[in-house]
Amino acid sequence: MNSSLTNLNNEGKYCILFPVEIVPRELNYKLLLAIKLASLGYKCYLGEKAEIWRLFSLLNNFAYLDKGYDKIVSRQHIYEKVTRNKGLIFHLDDEGGVDFEGSPTLIRRYSDDVFNFSSKIFLWGKNQDEIIKRNCAVYEEKKIVISGHPRFQLLLPPYDEIHAENSDKLRKKYGDYILFNLNTKYSNHIRGELFLRNNYGKRVANLSDRIAYDSTKLTYNVDLIKALSEQTKYIIIIRPHPEENIEYYKELFSAVKNVFAVYDDDVIPWIMACKFMIHNDCTTAIESAIAGKIPLAFNTNISSTLSAPGPLQVSKKFDNINSIIAHINKDLPTHASAKESVLEDSFSVHLDSLNIIVSQIDGHIKKVIGKKATSTLFHPIKYKITSYIRKIIYRAYRFIRSNRLINKLGTNKLIGLDDKALVYKKYQRLVHVDSTKSIKISNPRPKLYVIEK
Repeated sequence: MNSSLTNLNNEGKYCILFPVEIVPRELNYKLLLAIKLASLGYKCYLGEKAEIWRLFSLLNNFAYLDKGYDKIVSRQHIYEKVTRNKGLIFHLDDEGGVDFEGSPTLIRRYSDDVFNFSSKIFLWGKNQDEIIKRNCAVYEEKKIVISGHPRFQLLLPPYDEIHAENSDKLRKKYGDYILFNLNTKYSNHIRGELFLRNNYGKRVANLSDRIAYDSTKLTYNVDLIKALSEQTKYIIIIRPHPEENIEYYKELFSAVKNVFAVYDDDVIPWIMACKFMIHNDCTTAIESAIAGKIPLAFNTNISSTLSAPGPLQVSKKFDNINSIIAHINKDLPTHASAKESVLEDSFSVHLDSLNIIVSQIDGHIKKVIGKKATSTLFHPIKYKITSYIRKIIYRAYRFIRSNRLINKLGTNKLIGLDDKALVYKKYQRLVHVDSTKSIKISNPRPKLYVIEK
């Protein structure tokens, strides 16, 4: 119990909190932001969002990196609780760059609350800034920072080195392979359609249309995978969206020797190691393009209102199975420069996102709080006791999980966050590549990490 309490004490440091909801998308870049801010003297807590939210009532005078606005949750459960205890909110939306025609998601996610409660709002590109300025009722230019997003910066030197070991392992294991990144969660949801409608019904416009559209995409995708397995020389790796039911693909292709359905920690090594990357309209196309690899978009009966245009604009597009197979069998070059205007205007790939965000957070804290900013800990005994209880509960959860009675959706999203050795290995790679010294990491509670000098 004592280690939990010791790791929570701020020892005169100012605390910054980093919630993680989807590990493959967020963990690497948030770890690196935490490492950089820790080198400036901050104490950073990174972990499952529920663990981070518990700290709201225990800390006074701290900062929170918001990951995106939700009209049901954000104001009451996050913003008001943070500001009640003199916390600062910095906003970096993890879904703020890829949107549908008319930008409905972007407009919804930058509500009045985001501007009213945030100290700084980091945007992916100037296109998003222009959309928000035109369409949102509240807009404060002094709060806007066009920073790009760190997850894309990790695709470029020197940070691409952190993926080298894993991508080399994949090449050795599979040789040349086709990576098919799927995003048909609305038709193949891991928890079924009833959960989907209950969970997304109030948040997603035209949900029934999206379910029907994804059902059509899923049918065409399965047909393409079958054709690829029969008419090309490559292994096909299916990597579904974290909310998709991977067992559907495993069962469907169980008798096909060159098709594998895989979902693990991070898509980037898979992209770097593949021969071809196929998608429908997925953000992984942006990541492929930034990494210098030509993404192939398979779009049959495409809907302009239900497909995001950004990933398609950086891809070579195919509308039928025969044409994409013919392209693959020609064995053409798979690396090329993507359309710079798309990547710059919406994703700001030329910017040093990591250092822009770190500098802005550090500068604002010192300006508002002072150079010797510190956080105060409340109720240490209560936290000590609950830490002990949670460890017992978590041991029981691990036992249940070993018997497969688990919330598969939650497990997919947080895959690896409870694996201390895996997280520490990522941390060591990032510290090495970033040449950051004298930073340490600890794990006081399940799925919660502390990064500090």
